[in-house]
Amino acid sequence: MTKAKQFINSPETAVSEVIRAILLANPISLVKVKDAPSLIHSSYNNSATHPNKTRVSLLSGGGSGHEPSHAGYISPTMLSGAIFGGMFASPSVSDVLSAILAVSVPDGKGCILIVKNYTGDRLNFGMAAEKAKLQYGIDCSLLVVSDDCAVPRDKGITGRRGVAGTVFVHKVCGALASQGAPIEEILEAGRNVAQSLMSIGVALHSVTIPGAELNTRLEDPTLAEVGLGIHGEPGSSQVPFTTSSSFAKILVDKIAKFGYGEDSDVKHLRSNDNVVVLVNNLGGCSVFELNVIANDLHNELVALLGKRSNIRKFLVGTMMTSFNMVGASLSVLKLPEGADGDTMLSQISLATDAKGWISAETRPADDDSTTEKDISDLLVPNDKLITQTTVNIPNFDYAAFVTKAVKKIATEITKAEPDLTSWDLKVGDGDCGITMKRGANALLHGLESSTIDLKNPITTMTDVADIISSSMGGTSGALFEIFFRVCGRTIMEKSSSSNDAADANAFSAGFVAGVEAIVSYGGAKEGYSTMLDALLPASRAVGNFEKMKIASAEGAENTKNLCAKAGRANYINDDTQAGVPDPGAMAVSIILASLCFE
Repeated sequence: MTKAKQFINSPETAVSEVIRAILLANPISLVKVKDAPSLIHSSYNNSATHPNKTRVSLLSGGGSGHEPSHAGYISPTMLSGAIFGGMFASPSVSDVLSAILAVSVPDGKGCILIVKNYTGDRLNFGMAAEKAKLQYGIDCSLLVVSDDCAVPRDKGITGRRGVAGTVFVHKVCGALASQGAPIEEILEAGRNVAQSLMSIGVALHSVTIPGAELNTRLEDPTLAEVGLGIHGEPGSSQVPFTTSSSFAKILVDKIAKFGYGEDSDVKHLRSNDNVVVLVNNLGGCSVFELNVIANDLHNELVALLGKRSNIRKFLVGTMMTSFNMVGASLSVLKLPEGADGDTMLSQISLATDAKGWISAETRPADDDSTTEKDISDLLVPNDKLITQTTVNIPNFDYAAFVTKAVKKIATEITKAEPDLTSWDLKVGDGDCGITMKRGANALLHGLESSTIDLKNPITTMTDVADIISSSMGGTSGALFEIFFRVCGRTIMEKSSSSNDAADANAFSAGFVAGVEAIVSYGGAKEGYSTMLDALLPASRAVGNFEKMKIASAEGAENTKNLCAKAGRANYINDDTQAGVPDPGAMAVSIILASLCFE
């Protein structure tokens, strides 16, 4: 039997360990009910100021494995407490009753048990409610949520399951309870929410509970499943694995069609309806993927409803899981029209300190904007900031030097590309040669197309930086771009006191400043086996091309004897690196050698 790899000590002790961890994170706001797998808000621990004397208590729960449901919603503005069953198993009658007694008093305002529509939960919570009424004089009622659209309405007596949309019932009922509303008003509001809810999910891999054999039911890479239950029950249909946008179409279509029918107890979902939406992680979906499908679901809902502003709230996050199921679910709550809709929206928007609740801003009813800022005008550089600087070096033809240097660099880097690539395959990711060659050829093209200014040295440096930025990419591209931008700025600063004429000292200062910027932004130092092992020795010989060439070559060659402390080579063992030069340092030495024409 193949077991899944999980952070579990024992399936038998896992639930109690989860409860202890939640208490460790919330030592002030939560307390555990003694001898019962339940957590309640700490305000119920004081009999003198017991909240149930002035407000209705709310409990929810069910099988474990749906975290952060339901303990994540314990708050003065949401649930009073939560009962933990075993993994995907309803808590016992006695455990539910213990929680009821912990948050209720006989002469109090009553207690509502919010449960998802599963037979075990209905029976055990229902029996506990009856015992609380008969034996303890507590006004206790059951509120059942069945928002799943995967199960046909006429399929058996069990009916639709309760899934992630249940959290909206928690939120609305909690808001009313916190405001002192009577139990019947809260029950009516909760039923209205439940009847206006529709949810459905899609999974790429099913759930494997602790201690169970690895679930391989969805191991076929060509299939996904729509309409799974949150306990791993098979879905209503298997569909070809496809794109996120295609899955979004399927889910929204299921919800839209489920909302119709003459005898439907679900409020119809039509164009121009206002809704609150939850895109929920079923447990094993990455945050990145969840946001991708959330965007696709939003697009499909806008197409159905008509406007962005019809989606008044759009919640994205992990609110009710199926342990480690790799999937996502969509819950849509249709808001009533007029003032009732505004009221329900305000209840959902009421601030809460519940740790599991995902906050989302409310979109104004008349706001259909895309929430984008156009900065195209701001992206145009202010040419007035760059001074019209000339080169003032005796017997030096700046334009001819730049032209010859770029051509020479392109030639030498192209010839060296196989070696650079070979070295980088051993100590990096293998792209150094190609990246350097791409940048050198882009500079050559810039020269031939007159994209590089050959008069103003400051503009030369910014032109080169722009070309590197658009052609090289990667870490080396970013470092070279930083070098040339800082070099250009420094030349400008040094030339400002000399009638905007750059002399040899200004160029030397620019080179040194560029190298220092690489140290500052990149974080590496000399001896780390990076391009700095060629650049820093050269910067100490600045002012003499021949000495710079020799210093950089010696520094690059010496990287054969160094163990990398930066870059991807830092992750490679020392034996693999031995005798292999750093390709970035070698590329720098080739570039500086290309500046010596004679």
